[in-house]
Amino acid sequence: MRIPALAVLLIFTACHGPLQVIHRKMREPSSTNYISAVKVPMPKRLIIEEFRVSSDEYAGKPAVRTMDIPENKSVREVLELLERLPEHGPVMMKPGDVPYLKVTLVYERETSYFAFYDGKIKLPDSSFLESNPDQEKELFALVHSLLSR
Repeated sequence: MRIPALAVLLIFTACHGPLQVIHRKMREPSSTNYISAVKVPMPKRLIIEEFRVSSDEYAGKPAVRTMDIPENKSVREVLELLERLPEHGPVMMKPGDVPYLKVTLVYERETSYFAFYDGKIKLPDSSFLESNPDQEKELFALVHSLLSR
């Protein structure tokens, strides 16, 4: 004899009361999009945020360090180094909970960002570079030094 699912739910509710759903408060994802290419226009400013691990941002935890940098020579250097990277990398991976550095490009009407996972940049197609090339190391070192000012 098969009992319909609705009957099981009604019997369960009568015996145990209504089901309680526990909601875990997570930070809403921002409307900011990941960069779609390594060549990007000059932003009004950069916001660099360092998180202990990548999941801290989505859990709503504050960044360990934050720096807001108006358009200047350093911002141009960051964009020049970013443009030297390839659009696509050969490695697809899920980086896990590793140190996370987010660089947000703030424009007049929108924002976009790129990020480093444990010192490795996630490229626009969500891939990573196979080894840590000099351009990637140089970009990470520059962004990290700007954060330390």
